[in-house]
Amino acid sequence: AVGVKQYRDTIPFVVHKGDVCVEVGCHLGTTTTIIDKAAKKKPEATEEEKNGVDENGNDESNAVSAAAADPTAPSKMGLLSGGGGGGCLGVDVGSSIIASAKKKYPHLSFEVGDGFKT
Repeated sequence: AVGVKQYRDTIPFVVHKGDVCVEVGCHLGTTTTIIDKAAKKKPEATEEEKNGVDENGNDESNAVSAAAADPTAPSKMGLLSGGGGGGCLGVDVGSSIIASAKKKYPHLSFEVGDGFKT
């Protein structure tokens, strides 16, 4: 596609950690994944995780937190919920295109929508 390389090359300069982005015309979601990665913050450890104990005071020094075990957790919890984790929502008019994007990138958020009709 014409201009895709130039479009993707701008991402590191305009997308910052913690940004919530919407890519209108995402097609199969390839660029959406690049934007999402640029915007996604790493989840912060809880005080218990920092101290090596769970919420009941049990030693968890060798345990891996759910957030660390699943780096896509902020996406799954709801991109636009205000959690501060950042990410990208892909939008396209084609329901079959969005279905393919969801299948290809199940850890990302995609919705059918028309950027010219609100």
